[in-house]
Amino acid sequence: MKKRFLWLMLLVVVLCTGALSGCAGGTIYNYEDVYITGEITREHLLNIAYHNGDEEINEEAMQNFIPQEIETLSDEVSLKIRKTLVKSGRWTSETRLTVEDFIITDYLGVYNGYHVFQYMNKRWISPDWIVHYAEEIDGVILTHGEDETAVVLWKEN
Repeated sequence: MKKRFLWLMLLVVVLCTGALSGCAGGTIYNYEDVYITGEITREHLLNIAYHNGDEEINEEAMQNFIPQEIETLSDEVSLKIRKTLVKSGRWTSETRLTVEDFIITDYLGVYNGYHVFQYMNKRWISPDWIVHYAEEIDGVILTHGEDETAVVLWKEN
């Protein structure tokens, strides 16, 4: 009986651990690293730039480019992304951050399983802190703000 109880407890621990690790359910990446590994293409970058409003700055690169429609971000995936942001540990705040502290401001599509989005941390929003900059990857310029409006990729584990 004692052995059976121990096996049952082990099963409960394994199931609970799996359920909890699936809560955040993903990893945050920057798009340059994912591009270098070949998991997103130049066409994906052009589509991201188009949906990010960077078509004018990429006018030459977008010649003959036909943008693809993107799906709407589901509430379920949005929650998983925000849980991952909370757990990422990139926040140096004495106040514990929650999923409600993060806003996905722009969703730029999903490419080979990587959800591309722009987000803000509600607790740190300040127009004085936002520094907009551009990053060029294979001739495609992607613009975004630093910290408060970062553009990143998320992929479910």
